[in-house]
Amino acid sequence: DLHTAYRRQASDVYKRQALGDILEKGLKEVFAKHNVPITVNRAGSMIGYFLNEGPVTNFEEANKSDLELFSNMYREMAKEGVFLPPSQFEGTFLSMAHTKKDIEKTVQAFDNVLSRIV
Repeated sequence: DLHTAYRRQASDVYKRQALGDILEKGLKEVFAKHNVPITVNRAGSMIGYFLNEGPVTNFEEANKSDLELFSNMYREMAKEGVFLPPSQFEGTFLSMAHTKKDIEKTVQAFDNVLSRIV
């Protein structure tokens, strides 16, 4: 029935929100560990991150990101099996297909990559 469908949809939203929480926390911890500045902008399960001190609220601030580091990180993340959006200025979108294990693998991949390139 409609009520059941609504409850399931709401549950799905909370699942993606929780995965976004794990990813955001993991990114901040890993980047801090490697002394690499990161600004995370987020709306629910949509996450944008910029390799700068932030805040990032417009293109001028976003453009202060370390684009060379992002380019290197993008290539190295692919070697880890994690495919990022190809531009520093694009967001990451979590879907119902993503699991906690996927997010943990992603955070570990960032850690591995930053260990190699920073």
